[in-house]
Amino acid sequence: MILRVKHRCLSELQKKILIFMLSAEHLFSGLLPARYILKSLRSNCVYSACNSLAATGLVYLQRKPNRRVFIGLTDAGRAMALSLMPVGYRQLQEVGNRILASRPGRSRMRDIELDIRGRPYTVSRAAFVIRSDGTTSLALWSENSGQAWLSGNARQASEWYQACYDAGLPVNVQVEDDRWMAWLGDRLPGR
Repeated sequence: MILRVKHRCLSELQKKILIFMLSAEHLFSGLLPARYILKSLRSNCVYSACNSLAATGLVYLQRKPNRRVFIGLTDAGRAMALSLMPVGYRQLQEVGNRILASRPGRSRMRDIELDIRGRPYTVSRAAFVIRSDGTTSLALWSENSGQAWLSGNARQASEWYQACYDAGLPVNVQVEDDRWMAWLGDRLPGR
């Protein structure tokens, strides 16, 4: 039996929960911990909203013996979330957003040879750098060769970052603000 639920019957929180679950679906196989939704949406009413969504058949709840609650989208809930999701966000999702994983540094990092943009680099770690003006770059560090900066748009820098991650290098995302960059001044090579 398919339940027909109109958009206006859902509260804003319930709509946000459905959209959040749809966007996080590729990160979790099957069920999403309810505490992640609670932390992300910062609302104390998440559990009651999820119970209401479960009563309408848009999600299903699973309670574990350790009292944790997990939530999954039903087919009707997935269809509802797709219709609620803003068009621009759907288009970005279809184009293929890249989720950047991170890998912490090891105590002893070694340099490896890596080909980026058709050029070999000797690298021991890398960082996807986002500056306050919105520009992005990839910072590469080496034990012997120092530091290199590869500037490009966000998609290019994320592809280079992914190549570093796939090579097994320690990688992270770094957000720089103007005060930090002003203090560094011209101490950074390539700037």
